[in-house]
Amino acid sequence: MTGRADGGGVEAAEGAGAPLQDAQRGARAAKKSHPVCFRTKAEVFEFVEANRGSHGITLMCRLYGVTRAGYYAWRSRGPSARARQNEKLTERIRAAHRDSRGTYGSPRIYQALRRQGCVASENRIARVMRAYGIKARVAAIRYTNPALQRFFGGIPNQQLDVALAGPDQV
Repeated sequence: MTGRADGGGVEAAEGAGAPLQDAQRGARAAKKSHPVCFRTKAEVFEFVEANRGSHGITLMCRLYGVTRAGYYAWRSRGPSARARQNEKLTERIRAAHRDSRGTYGSPRIYQALRRQGCVASENRIARVMRAYGIKARVAAIRYTNPALQRFFGGIPNQQLDVALAGPDQV
């Protein structure tokens, strides 16, 4: 519990309007201490949109340093041309990924799409796959020859038997 000269402490900060009261008293800015780190204004606008039922839009816009007009312009604006291109690219990536039974990663998806005539860089395809959670299945290492497994399993690990007295002895 911290005591302050004006008598307000932890007890005074509790309640529904505590963040706003702290911001008005000169406390640390909410956007600096909020657990969500916003990288772009669009992310701030998405956050405001998601929480507009529980908090006022004006208050949230002021706290996160964006304008109300910018928020409303963002709401009325449609997806950008790049976002629409990424949607189409995602459909093609999903089809190529499905055709490979989920085994292709971004390099092979890139090659498959390039053969189909799709013009997109390997890095962009990797970025879109990451954003939409499209991942290649990782092949498990299998022992194809049980005799080989027995052979390697029967070799003792001689490093375990060495008594070490100092570094760099193994």
